[in-house]
Amino acid sequence: MNEKKYDIALSFAGEDREYVEKVANLLKLKNINIFYDDFEKSNLWGKNLYDYLSDIYKNKAKYTIIFISEYYAKKLWTNHERESAQARAFLERKEYILPAKFDDTEILGIHETIGYIDLRYHTPEEFVNIIIEKLNNDKSRITKYSSYRKKTYTCPFCKSKINDDSRFCLGCKAEIVYGSTKNEREDNLKIGMFLGALVSYFIFIFLTNQIKERFQLDIYEYIHPFIPLAISAIIIILSGVRFMKKHNKERLKEVPRFFQKNMIG
Repeated sequence: MNEKKYDIALSFAGEDREYVEKVANLLKLKNINIFYDDFEKSNLWGKNLYDYLSDIYKNKAKYTIIFISEYYAKKLWTNHERESAQARAFLERKEYILPAKFDDTEILGIHETIGYIDLRYHTPEEFVNIIIEKLNNDKSRITKYSSYRKKTYTCPFCKSKINDDSRFCLGCKAEIVYGSTKNEREDNLKIGMFLGALVSYFIFIFLTNQIKERFQLDIYEYIHPFIPLAISAIIIILSGVRFMKKHNKERLKEVPRFFQKNMIG
């Protein structure tokens, strides 16, 4: 049997790239080997794409996800990819093609009885979670991907079950926030900058005045006044950013929070 270079191959129309690209990037972050054309530009350069892509979709992937849409049905290259994948599915007589639909377009050879994912109801993050679960269901790869199983949470407003990394509740559309909210980040930035200003005051005004009174030494006779101002600005900005990031890091350790419309800035 040919070596499976990729866990997942993605077949899609260019008009649907925005969604597919998000899926590809998320899968790549999870160290899943995927075939996505933009990740293979240098490798595809100069190759006979007709033969090379046929080999990818027929022999080199564990699964092929076909992103079905009205655009997919009209493209020559997507039909070539689909036919190569279907040849593999026919020979192995087991699930290999994983359909995902943007609309109700029918594709030749993809029967209505085949289970599919309706992308109209799933964000890219949610769809990636489903892909991970699919890979986990394969016993030969369960060890590799077990660390990627996601937690689930319950929406306090509508009691819907929500996967980790979801950005909104599918039931009531409540926004899900991981870490600090926008208002909290702004408030913590201000607090941190205020603390940085106090530190700068202590260093460049209070201490310098004490040195001048006790030792009759004015350090501003030896340095340009702009230097303390520049250092103070740096201290204030860094202090604000650090305080904001520290608060966000603490919030990330907690469960996500749910906010209905107009409840969060």
